[in-house]
Amino acid sequence: TGTLTTGNFALERIEVQSDKLSEEDALAFAAALQAHSRHPLAKAFSSITPASEIENTQYLVGRGLQGNLGAHTLRLGSPAFIQQYVCASVKAPVERMHWIALAIDEALVAWFGLTDELHSSAERTVETLSEAGLRVELLSGDSSARAEDLATRLPFASATLSQSPEQKRVYVASLQQQ
Repeated sequence: TGTLTTGNFALERIEVQSDKLSEEDALAFAAALQAHSRHPLAKAFSSITPASEIENTQYLVGRGLQGNLGAHTLRLGSPAFIQQYVCASVKAPVERMHWIALAIDEALVAWFGLTDELHSSAERTVETLSEAGLRVELLSGDSSARAEDLATRLPFASATLSQSPEQKRVYVASLQQQ
């Protein structure tokens, strides 16, 4: 989906899921984790003052970030990544945005809804390739409602979402063998 959009993500919505955490703290924790990322999503948090206490931050490609705040582990990333660590079911809000979640230890504490604009030439490019007889597919690491929206708005032959970088590499390699 990043090829089809501008990559200029904006933070549009914050939904705190814990009465023990303020919106400001959730933003500060997310900004502290995102400060260690080169992913385009990180830019949406660049103007927020990060919490300075987070240590041992790790970027987990295609999944998210994690770090330590004292004895607590903070994780920020896709719903699938967060689901691996929290006790409750993780279901992103339904609004058509790119949603990432913040968890502290085994608790989901906040959702961040991000938006990105479609490249002005995306629809015409997909149409032109299709008209030339090519099978145009969407292969995305994104699983958000926003990715689903792109898959339905643009004339793809098929769309496969929630793919890791390795899954995408294997898929493309299989196509190259055909």
